[in-house]
Amino acid sequence: MSGSKRQARNRRILSASDVCHICGHPGSDAIDHVVPIAKGGSDTDPANLLPAHHDVPCPTCGRKCNRIKADRLMSDIDRKVVLICGPPGAGKTTFAHTLGLDVYDLDDERWHGNDALFRAALVQVREDPKARAAVIRTGATISARRKAVANCGATEVVVIDTPLDICIERIRQRGRTEPPIGYQIHGAREWWAKYQPGSVPTAFANMKHRRSSSLARP
Repeated sequence: MSGSKRQARNRRILSASDVCHICGHPGSDAIDHVVPIAKGGSDTDPANLLPAHHDVPCPTCGRKCNRIKADRLMSDIDRKVVLICGPPGAGKTTFAHTLGLDVYDLDDERWHGNDALFRAALVQVREDPKARAAVIRTGATISARRKAVANCGATEVVVIDTPLDICIERIRQRGRTEPPIGYQIHGAREWWAKYQPGSVPTAFANMKHRRSSSLARP
């Protein structure tokens, strides 16, 4: 097939739908071979030609999905980035360490409380097609969770909605004095005052959103 015919074909496919088959979000600028030609995939079968973000990043999750997939099958992409949200004292860190993933928490000593350094690390997570990470953020509002998903390329979102009174009790019991206990309690109250239930789109369409207070353990 000539280059001009291939371009015309791709434009027709994108005009019918620009929803990326990799992340499930609109704004695709290219056509991906679901089964790469290098692996025997067809360049003419419509079922093997689907929209994807290539040169233009996805406006929702910020990733160039087709470049990350490259000449691989979707089953070859072993990516898991779990965004864990909740108020102080909810049990986010405890839950994160049960997942067997590299935990990214701004409160961890390796970041020295440096938000810029922490965000730079999240960009690396977002761009790594093999990332295996648990990212802890507060994410009280839907917009905050959406932004956090875009920053780290999350494949799953977990909201741990531990009741406020339990959060406050845990904050006092654990005795962590940095930041001050009063500040932590204020943060928990503020989280619940702002909290908006609801799911957000994640970086891959086949991933899920979970919301459960049962995930929070003492």
